[in-house]
Amino acid sequence: MSNPSSPIPVPTPIVELEADTNSSSSSKRSLVYQFFTYKSPKYYCNYCPKSFSNKSTSTLWRHVNKHHPKIVAETQKQEEKIGEMDKFVISDQKENFSQKGYRKRLIRWVVNNDQPFNVTENREFRDMMTFIRPGMHIPSADTIRRDLTENFKTSKDVFRQQLQEAPGRLSFTVDAWTSKNQIPFLGISVHWINDKWELKCTTLDFCILSGSHTGANLSQRFLEVLQEFGITTKILAIGCDNASNMDVMLENISQSLKLQNIIFDPNNHRVRCLAHVINLGAKKLIDHLYVTNKISYEDENTFEVSEDNDDNLKDAIYKLRKVIVKIRASPQRREKLKQQCIAANIKPLELIPDVSTRWNSTDDMITRALELKQPLHNTASADKDLRKYILSEEEWNCILEVHEILQCFKKSTNFSTGQQYPTLSYSVPIYNYLLDKLEDEYEKKESEKGEENEVVVALNESIEKIKQYYAFTVMDPRLKLQYYRDNKWEESFIQEAKKQVVELWKSTYKVNSADNEESHDDDDEIFGHIFKKRKLNNDELSIYLDEKIIPGKTDILAWWKAHEVEYPNLSKMARDYLSIPATSAPVERIFSGGTDLVVQKRCSLKDESIQKVMCLKGWWKSGFGGITIVND
Repeated sequence: MSNPSSPIPVPTPIVELEADTNSSSSSKRSLVYQFFTYKSPKYYCNYCPKSFSNKSTSTLWRHVNKHHPKIVAETQKQEEKIGEMDKFVISDQKENFSQKGYRKRLIRWVVNNDQPFNVTENREFRDMMTFIRPGMHIPSADTIRRDLTENFKTSKDVFRQQLQEAPGRLSFTVDAWTSKNQIPFLGISVHWINDKWELKCTTLDFCILSGSHTGANLSQRFLEVLQEFGITTKILAIGCDNASNMDVMLENISQSLKLQNIIFDPNNHRVRCLAHVINLGAKKLIDHLYVTNKISYEDENTFEVSEDNDDNLKDAIYKLRKVIVKIRASPQRREKLKQQCIAANIKPLELIPDVSTRWNSTDDMITRALELKQPLHNTASADKDLRKYILSEEEWNCILEVHEILQCFKKSTNFSTGQQYPTLSYSVPIYNYLLDKLEDEYEKKESEKGEENEVVVALNESIEKIKQYYAFTVMDPRLKLQYYRDNKWEESFIQEAKKQVVELWKSTYKVNSADNEESHDDDDEIFGHIFKKRKLNNDELSIYLDEKIIPGKTDILAWWKAHEVEYPNLSKMARDYLSIPATSAPVERIFSGGTDLVVQKRCSLKDESIQKVMCLKGWWKSGFGGITIVND
């Protein structure tokens, strides 16, 4: 019996006739004609022997809808799919070929796909282009560079104006990066919520650094970028890692802005990267909870030849790591593992080693090892030099437990680094989630010596650093202060959180009632009735906090958009603070694009070219700035 959800095959036409293309009917555009073949003077149904004289389309529709409804339905589904694809391709199809249009698409392709500028001078590329369009003029590498420079200037002007006109204030993530060709850069991402209550995040600049990555050097370059874009007065918060040079950078920024009467508190306006704190907790878990070995294993080759001792061989993670690097180091062992996978009917996969600087690499190593558990065991059993690294079932269970605990760190990291939704309001809840998970685990495995859980201690210390995030939790209408009560926080903490929010509200966003007094007219009585509750209490924050929290699945930006009129001043506070990212992941993503651009074959790429390409990639993908072409 056929699957009712599968596409209905269109049967071969019963009447196979050569269409009469000379007939005037061939110019008809009704969709019904696709179900018929016209052979003067009749229309023959493609799916039954029925034929029709030169009748109206309604007669033809009546026939196919009555006798072939499934075919009609399936055809309509296919047309709907084509219609969806038209959204992406139709606009290009309607535009006739022009040299200018070709140049625009060429520079967009070169920038967005990290193509070398001299790709247009490649013989095979030119042959392919002239085959597609004989006589086409293909720009030189110098022309591509000129187009790049011109687009960088024009797009920067457009983006600058967009930022200056953005409602509310701007937040940033900052970090330094050195390219493969040893050029230092300062990566800066910018974040805001626009007038449609859409969260925006893109590259602000990828600026060249002169000198070392000192805090003084970073702060000077950062402030120069803000000045270039004319957005110095719009600064709200900066997200960065916990390195000491960042401490100096933020202090210098604060002092410089103070001279311009711009307030920037290096403590309360700094957002410590939540992902870095999670990373520290996960590394402590790996180092202290289950792993007794303290050998550095950043280099796979060094670890492979390091000597074993009795303590190391009692450590399940150590043994797993050792057998993995030894198999990876030998082509013969890798082939044996592959054959064991085939014998066990398991897809052959490469083993993954971990490095000490990335906790998630340990999770990746364990995940892959669990997938290849039986082939890995069989390979080690058949090799006398690997037998001492064979894991017992108890050790495999230990590794599985480590894997399960690491999942809470992985989920927390993924959740806190999202770009499509506000993340900072989740900072405190994510810390709570990790603490609860780890404390539950340690209750199951309480040490006989009564040793304190180092991971929990580390996270408890970290929570002191995020007290300034109280305000961001409260501005989330799904959480507010109710989150702390639901999770049984002490009342003193709740009152401290409320105090911080109230102080921020009163000092920066609240408008005095005298300044905000509405004009008196004939409608005053009606408005007074509608907003009776507000008349009794005209403090927007108090009204907001008194209202019940909203369901957890609600889009909070859509909620604030719908309630902007109700909370005209509080919504400004929400727009500013909900746009701040919880991690420095946005600038790290920019760096990932840098590694794709500056590959080994492009190490001669100049610093100005790297900056222009990196910025344009971010600006264009975010919809800022069109593509312009320089006249030859």
